[in-house]
Amino acid sequence: MANVDVVNLTWDMINEKEGMIVYERTKFPKLAKPLLIDRLIVILEKYRGKGVGDYVFPVYTEKHVTDKQKMGRRSSFSTLVSETLDKVCEILGIDEKMTWYTARGTFISSELDAGTPITHVAEMAGNSARTIEKHYYKNTKQEELRQRMNARYGSWGQQSI
Repeated sequence: MANVDVVNLTWDMINEKEGMIVYERTKFPKLAKPLLIDRLIVILEKYRGKGVGDYVFPVYTEKHVTDKQKMGRRSSFSTLVSETLDKVCEILGIDEKMTWYTARGTFISSELDAGTPITHVAEMAGNSARTIEKHYYKNTKQEELRQRMNARYGSWGQQSI
């Protein structure tokens, strides 16, 4: 989910019977249906009753009434998340800069590399398969692919062809 969609998540978007979250994306008017996995259910329950109104997460307060105020709060929240991701990467020794957007892309790539059909990933992400291929997918198993291709086609070693 994009940061704006997480911040604006309301309890009526969570369909426990179907086992998914169903919402229209804010940045691109397309329906997204991420699955409710056990870990997510635990997180949601942790925040039950803590958000203002019907919001799941306690990002907005009673003072965030106008669209401008909400936009400012989302921006501050996204900055805090990015700073936290930077700290996590530093602790884990990861040199790559991680943002909400790259985390979303990592999820998409990981699911595709694990064999989840692109149509399912696209439905969860609220994108078309074409958009997933064009903007999000990054091969995370390049070395595994290289080894498989070497095994299939052989290697020439240091010989000249």
